[in-house]
Amino acid sequence: IYPTFSPDGSQVAFEWTPEGGKPGIYVKVIGSDPPLRLTPADVEGRVPSWSPDGRWIAYQRGPSPSTLAVITPLGSGERSLGLCGGRPSWTPDS
Repeated sequence: IYPTFSPDGSQVAFEWTPEGGKPGIYVKVIGSDPPLRLTPADVEGRVPSWSPDGRWIAYQRGPSPSTLAVITPLGSGERSLGLCGGRPSWTPDS
């Protein structure tokens, strides 16, 4: 759920809950298989949002109260930015 295309349209990030698992953030290059899970299997990741420059994906991390986190499209460089009260979004200048 919550699919979001990268700014160049070559990838899609989305939230998916595997059977018996926790929801996570996945990224898929259009026309390739399989998708890559960005968040650890034991961490809830929800509602991804691409940065305008395509370098980061923001998302809600963990159950309520959740935190706002960012991660690269390859699953590295995760940073927690603070509490998150809604769906992440970006301003045009990131």
